Amino acid sequence: MHWKRNIEVLTPLFNRGAYQDTPELRVPSIRGMVRWWFRVLGGTPDEEKQAFGGMKKFGRQFARDVMASQLVFRVSKFNARRANPNPATLPHDPRKPSPQPAFAPGATFQLEVFTRFSDLAPDLEGKVQNALEVWLLLGALGLRANRSGGNVANTNVQVKRDI
Repeated sequence: MHWKRNIEVLTPLFNRGAYQDTPELRVPSIRGMVRWWFRVLGGTPDEEKQAFGGMKKFGRQFARDVMASQLVFRVSKFNARRANPNPATLPHDPRKPSPQPAFAPGATFQLEVFTRFSDLAPDLEGKVQNALEVWLLLGALGLRANRSGGNVANTNVQVKRDI
């Protein structure tokens, strides 16, 4: 599997890492959203563990129950500017500034997802690709995703408008 898309952020992206006062695009955040969509679209726990990795129990004695991820998520060509005003206004209520730092709408990056170790089974690969595409169509990223923050779009697709 080798999946690559150019992605644009349509609304302020409220995402951060270790530094609470600096916005940051984090691969684990993307991976978590795709994993969530995988489950929502009907992926079983065993399929999820096989594709994304996981563990059943903790500790050295349970090492055989630990499975590394078959998928590698890689972000490149990240281009963003910090939202101004800082903090950015919330998308659902422009009168209220957010206490969180954000990237301004228009940020772009390239997301590449590929397999390592060995290829996924064709049906499992299809489910992973469906989760990736649905995340791009319906999903978002970051802290305010449930309030229309961090909406993403695939810039590889040209939308034809018949008006």
